[in-house]
Amino acid sequence: MQLVINSRGSYLKKKENCFLVKNEDKVFEVSVKKVDSILITTSAYFSTDAVKFAVDNNIDIVFLDYFGNPYGRVWHSKLGSTTLIRRY
Repeated sequence: MQLVINSRGSYLKKKENCFLVKNEDKVFEVSVKKVDSILITTSAYFSTDAVKFAVDNNIDIVFLDYFGNPYGRVWHSKLGSTTLIRRY
């Protein structure tokens, strides 16, 4: 599942083994096991704990502009098969 944060002022943080998204009076909680990637499309806030939690669980964080085009990405730095192939 893709966790999409597309509301201005939303806040993403880690809570135990879940991601917690807050926006004004709304709260949404989702298990890390259900999330494949996190897409952030607007002016949102996130904790460094949430970023580390995503990286530790091999979840990409992608930043999208107003039109939905990606302009930045955070992912884990562990060597995978693609990285190993490129090294040789």
